[in-house]
Amino acid sequence: MDKKVKKKREFDPLPILPSRLLPELIASKLITPMPPKPANPQAPGPNARCEYHIGGIRHWTNDCYHLRHRIQDLLDHQLLSFYLRGRDVYYALKNPCPSLQDE
Repeated sequence: MDKKVKKKREFDPLPILPSRLLPELIASKLITPMPPKPANPQAPGPNARCEYHIGGIRHWTNDCYHLRHRIQDLLDHQLLSFYLRGRDVYYALKNPCPSLQDE
């Protein structure tokens, strides 16, 4: 019996912390926060909070594996891009449905 080996996803390096990017991604409706996950007893500690998991405990937003996957999905689909100007890092968000206007 052959077991399929799941290849670990490789992430592009981010020039900005996920926690700084998250509010804009939510406001742009490119990411929707997830309900909190059950606490992992082996995670960093009871004071850790994840804003992507709506304040879920036991991991930090910047260490959130699910958020990192979502950001990579946006990069892969070219809905998010980064660029440098001098020492400053900027990012651009692309509307996935440009024909739809917010009412």
